[in-house]
Amino acid sequence: MALDRRRHARAYGSRHVGCGRRQERRLVLGLGEWVGGVGSIAAAATALWIAHQDWRRADAEQNDRAKAQARLIALRVGGIGAINIDVTNHSSEPVFMVEIERIALGQRPKLEWRVRRTARGNPSDFRQILLAGKTHTVPVELLDQQGEPIARGLGEQNDGYLVTFSFADAMGLRWHSTGNGEPKRILNED
Repeated sequence: MALDRRRHARAYGSRHVGCGRRQERRLVLGLGEWVGGVGSIAAAATALWIAHQDWRRADAEQNDRAKAQARLIALRVGGIGAINIDVTNHSSEPVFMVEIERIALGQRPKLEWRVRRTARGNPSDFRQILLAGKTHTVPVELLDQQGEPIARGLGEQNDGYLVTFSFADAMGLRWHSTGNGEPKRILNED
């Protein structure tokens, strides 16, 4: 038998000839290992996908919790003949650094304005602390191109104004909102 193999090896230039049972077993075992490897990769990819979905869900829940207080800060534009902007804290905790940033109306995306000088007390467009359940009123007058106050009629409506304001919640996160729209987080102050 050994002699036949040697002769066959010399004739065909190989030590191992044919596909014996050992080689068949190796081939089947190799194929099994390959299929097992593909299965392992698929299982790892599925686990990563599930982990990613869980991370996104947890992140959305955390963002929702962070917005909880910010959603309770309301803005109202009112007044008779004058414009008063009321920012009310309906939450159970104080908010900080409440500031009126911009006023817009219809086709005018940014109106020039200032705190009305004739208002009583010490009015300001900025409030350091707004306690729970309290309102900060900012009396505003709109300005023309020369910086002079625009006269408004006594019965003139204050509808249509879009006021953007910002504040920091009790956790120290900064937010800004236009009107009573969805608050947006300010991630960096530029």
